[in-house]
Amino acid sequence: MKLSFHFLIAALSFSNVAMCQDTSQYLPRTLRAVLVETTDGTSLSGTVLSENAETIVLETKSLGTVTIQKSHIKFIKELDDTSFVNGSFRFENPSASYYVLGPSSFSLKKGEVNYQNYYIVGQSVTVGITNQFSISAGTELLTPITDRKPPRTYFVAARTNYRIAENFGIGLGILYVQNNKTGIVQSKSQYGIAYGQATFGKKNHNATLGIGWSYRNTYSIYRYTGESYTDKGVMDKPIVSFSAMTRVSKRLLLTSETWLFPEVDSYRDRNGLPTRSVYSYNGVTAYGVRFIGEKMSIDLGFLNNKSIAESIWIGAPYVCFAVKFGGEKQTVKK
Repeated sequence: MKLSFHFLIAALSFSNVAMCQDTSQYLPRTLRAVLVETTDGTSLSGTVLSENAETIVLETKSLGTVTIQKSHIKFIKELDDTSFVNGSFRFENPSASYYVLGPSSFSLKKGEVNYQNYYIVGQSVTVGITNQFSISAGTELLTPITDRKPPRTYFVAARTNYRIAENFGIGLGILYVQNNKTGIVQSKSQYGIAYGQATFGKKNHNATLGIGWSYRNTYSIYRYTGESYTDKGVMDKPIVSFSAMTRVSKRLLLTSETWLFPEVDSYRDRNGLPTRSVYSYNGVTAYGVRFIGEKMSIDLGFLNNKSIAESIWIGAPYVCFAVKFGGEKQTVKK
């Protein structure tokens, strides 16, 4: 089995925190742009003109000047300069922590959970343990549904991310993937990948460069002949990835991702002894559009590599649904 095949299968099968406002508290004097949600579910965004113990006065684009009783406020969230485009409010990108298949250096917040569903049968869950550390796990449900057997492919992962500057962050992570195959050739393939990445830009417009090394441990046996084959060790060449996303409107993003990973072809003599191994790079590219809401997203796009392009030049279609929920509630202090 080639690394690219397993890596792609594993990736396909899985990969608004509100700041609560106590109505007895005051907003900081330096707070300018805010999002306010009232107890009846109304959301308003605007600039704070004035406030006192009982009311807050906002300048909004659609309603003009609005006075809100603090007793009717459910929460108030401070907004940064990326929350407004041409004076119109945009909710935060809920899917900044991942691209099509792989992660970015933007973290989930503590307690946030991101669930992804690929092709209905691929399942993946990522949980923010802290604001910088998260863990993920996923599997496929096709095998249990069709063959009534345990899943053939699953993964677990952990990563930590840090914002070094406003427009720059780094991430470190590990990924374990296992794939089992039955049939004429029965095989068990295990891969461990350690990687680092750097993300340039903010949540709405960014690009990430990643590099990692993998350890492989594969075992295959031919059912009818009993011949077996074992291959294990650290790959001599790194996996490289480049990903990008850009937000083109309030509810639409463009995403792309390219993975280059080494493949090894081992040559053996007539006695079955290894003579040499030849490394080459094979690439997988994913690209598409992402429709986003405040806590969910839907991806529509294409996956492509050399083999797929021979049959479908545009690539094989993919679809992914994701939803984010949970998160630690925070209070705006005086």
